[in-house]
Amino acid sequence: MSRPLVSTSTPLYALATAMTAAGLLAVTPPQAQAAPCNQFAFDGPFELAGSKGWWVKFNTTGTTPRTSATVHFVDGGKVDGTIIGGSVQGRKVDLSIVWGDKPNNIWDFHGTVGDDGHVNDGGEQLRNIPPDYAGEVAASWRTVTPLKCIDAPAQANTDTGPAAPPPPPPPPPQPVKCPVGSPVPEVPAGQTCPAPKDAIRVTFTRAPLQWTVSVTNSADIGGNCTYNATANNGTPGASNNFTIAPKGTANFNVPAPAPFTTYRVVTSCTGTYDGKQIEFGRDEQNVSL
Repeated sequence: MSRPLVSTSTPLYALATAMTAAGLLAVTPPQAQAAPCNQFAFDGPFELAGSKGWWVKFNTTGTTPRTSATVHFVDGGKVDGTIIGGSVQGRKVDLSIVWGDKPNNIWDFHGTVGDDGHVNDGGEQLRNIPPDYAGEVAASWRTVTPLKCIDAPAQANTDTGPAAPPPPPPPPPQPVKCPVGSPVPEVPAGQTCPAPKDAIRVTFTRAPLQWTVSVTNSADIGGNCTYNATANNGTPGASNNFTIAPKGTANFNVPAPAPFTTYRVVTSCTGTYDGKQIEFGRDEQNVSL
């Protein structure tokens, strides 16, 4: 058996081992901790999830989103909308989204970004709550997509004084003022103002021989309307042409429904919006005694 060149039991080996270990310890640098992020921003496709079975998607970059958005529901439905306000200021997130399904349907979102880039404590609430509204008015939310830290990287082991603040984002393009009658006062540059729609509601006051029809208009434009009630069995129905004012109400009388007869009642109102004739309200319902 051959001998080792240096025995592990000799003082020379022990001294070499000690020097090697000391050298390794001496050159191992300390590990610096990453500085917390002071400014977050959106970084492309983004998604947040609400606590009551909906989630919102949009695509934007930077700290001031002004783009289209879509809310999806667990039953498969969805509604398109537009981000009309809000920004990311440091770690604070604020967004205002107007949805196109109802007039003045604006959701306000707020939350705080954690160190991992996610919002876990977000809150959302309906800005304008109609008196007869019985749906959701507030919910919590969290991010599915993290936000991006846009701080300048910190320099390790240097002391050059306080770091300069990041430059402010460029101002967004001036928003577009919407014509009279639009459910929103303005939209971001390059987008189209939504026209009023689904703005009329029809109710009936019942009496033995005749009913009073009340048509309420929630739009900021008025126009001409038609009322048609068609029976399901050939019984004569009722019709009426009338006008309605912006934010107004029209009332008129019609014969009470015949016994054992169901009427399909269709009410439609058209008016001028942005120089064009549009249907700004339509109500359809089945009516019987």
